Amino acid sequence: MLKGFFCQVRRLCSVMFFLFMLVLQCYPLSLFGNRAFAGNIGKKQGLNLALGYVSLSGNAKSETGSFKVDYQFLFKKIYFECRAYYIFTDITDVKTGKTNRTNEKYYITLKSNYKKGKKSGIFTNLTWYKNRPSGINKNLSIAGGYSRILIDNDRKKSKFGLGVEGYKEEKIINFNLKSNSSIAAYFEFSYAYAFNKSNRLKFENETRINVSNTTDYRLSNNFSYSSALNEKMAIEINYIHQYKNFPVPGKKKTDTTTTINLVFRF
Repeated sequence: MLKGFFCQVRRLCSVMFFLFMLVLQCYPLSLFGNRAFAGNIGKKQGLNLALGYVSLSGNAKSETGSFKVDYQFLFKKIYFECRAYYIFTDITDVKTGKTNRTNEKYYITLKSNYKKGKKSGIFTNLTWYKNRPSGINKNLSIAGGYSRILIDNDRKKSKFGLGVEGYKEEKIINFNLKSNSSIAAYFEFSYAYAFNKSNRLKFENETRINVSNTTDYRLSNNFSYSSALNEKMAIEINYIHQYKNFPVPGKKKTDTTTTINLVFRF
């Protein structure tokens, strides 16, 4: 197990070194100066790549690595965002104590928002993820509804969305796959605060309530803090707290993911 872990660490360091050299080639240090950044807010498009250390707790326990991609694009009244992450290497199942590499976690979401007025809009989210430690072999969902900007200035940004979500989920129960489909009331909220040009705090929440069984609800909270090293690089600390009132039988209700990332912005 240690041999596999060190192989993954070596691979992660190699990739980070390659990306760092790529950034230096594309953006010489002389261009960095003393100016920093607080993210891609205000830009019409932006690409972020993040490599980092991950600590998992809940249905899986591991200290490993991750790779994240975040791309945003603004065209007239349409905002588009793609997010994806991949957590790799060995993960130990808390219940069985077994360690294997089949329990990797994948996540990808496509978000769009069409601005209808000065503060109102219509949003659509398409999400796919796999979380085998929590008993989810795969989950595909689509959500849509009304969005509203609450605050939008240089220092603070906040908005919410309210609508419905339909999802199809494939669960792992006693080593067998069981699928189910549901409709849920969907709510999302985000708040970002820039302390200065270099430091930013962000909070995001997603809440889902099954319309056929209101005691079946799910919460996802994402806290992040980023601090710029220069114009194109930053350190980010990220904490994700996920809660399911009705988890897969034999699994815990709560999962947490903590990451410390080196972020490259293009």
